[in-house]
Amino acid sequence: MYDLVIIGGGPSGLTAGIYAARAKLKVVVLEKVTPGGQAFTTREIVNYPGFKEKSGPELSKIIAQHAIDFGAEIIKEDAVDVELNDDIKIVKTKKGNRYEAGAVILAPGSQPRILNVPGERKFRGCGFLTVPPAMRIFLMVSTSL
Repeated sequence: MYDLVIIGGGPSGLTAGIYAARAKLKVVVLEKVTPGGQAFTTREIVNYPGFKEKSGPELSKIIAQHAIDFGAEIIKEDAVDVELNDDIKIVKTKKGNRYEAGAVILAPGSQPRILNVPGERKFRGCGFLTVPPAMRIFLMVSTSL
């Protein structure tokens, strides 16, 4: 049994893992693809605090290693169900595994919508921008000022 299960191994989930493990909690981070999440697929990151320029894979590996160094466990698992009503929370995975903990953090990240326009897949991670709905509104307001 864990003190904390974190669903999602992107920057948010890994950062939660760092803080929880540093507080001596027994922590597992469940990431369905690669630690770092969507950031891992980015060729160049120039706006992450403390790093002027890193590739997505480089930054993802640094953050994941930081969590591991404090004692967090990172497991490649796809969480498909959670039971949160009782004192012991249960996370079930696609592989049929169950993880029990006193608490669960949901940090599943997001997946950009693919439009299937010519060149989209080729340029993904190379500056081709996908923007969440809230940011679209901000960009529209900013550009109209």
